[in-house]
Amino acid sequence: MTSLLKFPIRFFGNAEEAVVDAEDENETNNLNDDASRDQPNQAEIDNSNNETETLRSANDEETVKKRTELKKEIIHNKKSGCYIVIFLSSFVNLFFLADLSFTDILKLVGSQPLAPDDVQVEMASAPSIAPSISPVQISPAQVGIDAMKSVNYEIMFGSISCLLTFLILIFDYFRYLHQKFDFEKVLDGKLERGSLIFLILWWLVGTGIMTSAGGVAYRVLNTYFSCWLCLYMSVYTFNEWLAENDILSWKELTSLSLTLPYWFVVLIISIIEFGTAGDVLVKLKRFTKNESEVRKPLGELDEIDKATYAISVGVISCMFAFLAIMIHYEFCFRRIKRGGAIEIVVAMIQTLWWVVACLSLTSGEEIAGSVQGCEKLLNDDGDVLLLGNNLYFSLWLGLYASSQIVLKWKAQKAIDIMIEDLPNEEHLEQTNVEGSGL
Repeated sequence: MTSLLKFPIRFFGNAEEAVVDAEDENETNNLNDDASRDQPNQAEIDNSNNETETLRSANDEETVKKRTELKKEIIHNKKSGCYIVIFLSSFVNLFFLADLSFTDILKLVGSQPLAPDDVQVEMASAPSIAPSISPVQISPAQVGIDAMKSVNYEIMFGSISCLLTFLILIFDYFRYLHQKFDFEKVLDGKLERGSLIFLILWWLVGTGIMTSAGGVAYRVLNTYFSCWLCLYMSVYTFNEWLAENDILSWKELTSLSLTLPYWFVVLIISIIEFGTAGDVLVKLKRFTKNESEVRKPLGELDEIDKATYAISVGVISCMFAFLAIMIHYEFCFRRIKRGGAIEIVVAMIQTLWWVVACLSLTSGEEIAGSVQGCEKLLNDDGDVLLLGNNLYFSLWLGLYASSQIVLKWKAQKAIDIMIEDLPNEEHLEQTNVEGSGL
């Protein structure tokens, strides 16, 4: 009976303890509610994070735009480095030609004949030779005409090229001028294309005149190298323009094989070589006909024979190079495959051809023995001047390009064999279909 009375007390516990526990539980719940109220909502946290990321992305976009604008302000034209080289080379050409002209004028003025009063003084001091002296008076106008003839008019090539490239660089590097006149985008790039074509044609003529046999470029080699550099950089810059505008460039033109670029080089060098040799031959014949002291008949001059041989070297090499290029593009002789045995045989023969030409024409005091020319004794009565010309460099460059064809042929042959060993796409598709059982 006692145990039954104690059961409710044990089960439900003491009433006072139950009340205390209930109060503690209420206080705990109230504290938790207050803490939850003080803590920020998760949605609010996510919104704040999104706003922060948006601000960061906006700042990043603004930074990228500022950097892009800064880059555009610093460099506008990717070919500006090429224009700088053309400008400097043109300035060097202009400067040294002007210096030559100034020196020639000073020599002309300093070598004037004696004035009549000075001549009379000389005649009085030397009576034994007085009857043989006849005073000659030259007017100042005649001196001025001779001085004008001493000016090297080839100076105009460097002047115009220097001025044109200077304007291009000015409009490219100055922000205000670039905004007013963007040379690269005027007329959708047609203005830049026309300017580059003009520079190429301009320096083709200028280089041909200045580096012709006995030309003014051989008096100072800075003039010689500067005009060739201007021509090369004009062609190179135009090639860069073609590549930027997705037009046929040098790389795409010569991408058929590893030997094709060097066949083009041989063709160009051969044209320069036989053109120079022909110019030397014409001027050498003109000199020997006008020179009264030369006693040998014209046909017995070694220089005439060597110049004729130099012409044959360039002409024959040019023919082989032209045919090789046509075969590569399958314009003729389609039965002959590029990269075959015929190409390597022709390349080896052509290399030997250039080796013999270099040994026979660039040794000693031959017509291609030096760039600036020299005097070679013909006989006891007189000597002939070997004019400066392009034969020396053209011969050695022709030999280099021909040897590169021989070296690149083996690498191209290995590439062709690898391509032939690769399975065809049709064969792979057929194999996949048979393997799938369809």
